[in-house]
Amino acid sequence: MEKNDFIIARQEKEIENQKNKLEELTLKLNDIDILAQEVAEKAYERACEVVTDTVRTETTLEDISTIENMRDRLTGKNSSLSSGQKNFSKNILNRLVDLISKKSKEITVAISQKLLSPAIKQKNEKEIASVARSSIKMRLAEMKEKADQKNDDHNQKKQSEREVR
Repeated sequence: MEKNDFIIARQEKEIENQKNKLEELTLKLNDIDILAQEVAEKAYERACEVVTDTVRTETTLEDISTIENMRDRLTGKNSSLSSGQKNFSKNILNRLVDLISKKSKEITVAISQKLLSPAIKQKNEKEIASVARSSIKMRLAEMKEKADQKNDDHNQKKQSEREVR
């Protein structure tokens, strides 16, 4: 009976250890959800900044290029406009380029405000958090699989050593 009692006590201790590990892992999963949400918030805000700045810059450059091409066509040698019309067109289009350059910052602010509005921000953060969460969980699963494989290898090695004795 003493041997059985010892085995039962050892198994109960192992069960308790496993329960503790399960509780620890549950807490870690909750931490992962919190981490994913925090990452999503920071990533979304930074992404909005980068995207709006890039969109503004590229759009402004493209708009200015289009206007300059039009100005060059209107004021070029092959233009049918009189010199007065050419100068007038050139002045108007140069002012338009200046106006677009000045307004581009305002456009960036407007786009950022729209992307950071609570409804849009919350929706996009949820999507980012979901992707981050699944990515983190997938990485943890890979790490767990490696750890399990190491444990299996270790247990097999121990078993082999016992069999040799």
